[in-house]
Amino acid sequence: MKNIKKILALALALVMVLGISSVALAADATLSNDGPVISNENTLVIKKAVVVDNGVAGIEVAYPAITYTYNVTPVAPTANATVTDNNVTVDIKEGVTGTVTFTDNTAAIATNKVAMNAQGQEVVTDTVTLQVTTDNFTSPGVYRYKISENDNAAARAAAGIVRVGTVATDYFLDVYIGWKDADPTSADHVLIVKGYVLTKENKETIDPSTEKESGFDSVTYSGDKLDASTKVETNNDFYYTYNVTLTKKVAGTMGDTDHEFPFNLDVTNNSLGYIVSKIAAPTGTDAQIPATLATSVSLKDSETATIFGLSPFATVKYTETNDTSSEYQVSAKDASAAVSIKVDGGEAKTAEQALPAGKAAAMENAAAVAETFNATAKAAATDAKAITFTNKLDDISATGVALRVAPFVMILAAGCMMLLIGKRRKEAEEA
Repeated sequence: MKNIKKILALALALVMVLGISSVALAADATLSNDGPVISNENTLVIKKAVVVDNGVAGIEVAYPAITYTYNVTPVAPTANATVTDNNVTVDIKEGVTGTVTFTDNTAAIATNKVAMNAQGQEVVTDTVTLQVTTDNFTSPGVYRYKISENDNAAARAAAGIVRVGTVATDYFLDVYIGWKDADPTSADHVLIVKGYVLTKENKETIDPSTEKESGFDSVTYSGDKLDASTKVETNNDFYYTYNVTLTKKVAGTMGDTDHEFPFNLDVTNNSLGYIVSKIAAPTGTDAQIPATLATSVSLKDSETATIFGLSPFATVKYTETNDTSSEYQVSAKDASAAVSIKVDGGEAKTAEQALPAGKAAAMENAAAVAETFNATAKAAATDAKAITFTNKLDDISATGVALRVAPFVMILAAGCMMLLIGKRRKEAEEA
């Protein structure tokens, strides 16, 4: 009877171990591609991502540094919690203290530049690393742990990073522990890690085939680079950058539409750098001027300079110099209203005013490229994102000519009159 009981117990144990091994190996095979990247059976690496968004494909955009830190602790699953995979169901146990720890709990994304994909965005990442020690496990099972992201809201706000939608800050890691060799008499009858499953919720039942997470950051980010055919709109941390345009218009019958008027570009609160691109109308040719910080650009009629990749805190201020010998009338406007400008440091005006040769016309105030930073949404564009400077020079008027020659005509007429009077007086004397 005792021998029969031992055989039955051993058979039951083998069934449990095989069940756990089946679940664990299925999870391991699925997750080893990315998400938790398993470098060996006791180490896994998890990514944290920020989506850098500009909206224009192909340009290189600078992004700020940001750091995320994490903690891991054993967590008690809900009552009767189970995991089911390959039609096998096993209980989920509370993790064992000291068995899962971080060897690197800091995902530090460093300042750099990244080229925008076809959707005008790209993911930048760093990783954290977890180590699993099996010494303190006493039996096979699926053990649950909670990975928590520490609050860094202040750092995100300072960097201009926006958390849009739902971004999980707690994840649950199930670690599958099983026998290396199920034979109790084998030298390899030791507990080892069989696999991992990462989920967003401490759920009562988990089906790894549909509910596991392939990345440790958000719903939409898969752990791989973004699919360039799909634009991510929410459920991530975003760093939005902004583009502003400066357009030159030359008007009037005497305006020189071929002359390139020089502009100074004063960009503040954007230490990461930016790209200035000059677009010539009507061909639309795009020439980069340069790929780094630029302080000036020259534009002729209908040309546009675009400053790409500005931070949400950036401001721009333009100053135009009239380097011709003619006196133009100058004005400026944004998308909805006239912009106040000063000529040669004089009175600020929104109305058209004279811009003498050699003098400069500057915007009175720097214009913000985005509205006030919002920690949960992209800052809306302001009207100041598109500014046009217009120089106007009309024909010299007939009145103008008369005013300039009238004194000489009067002098000539007076001379003629004097000659005529003198001639008549002489004729009278001779008579």
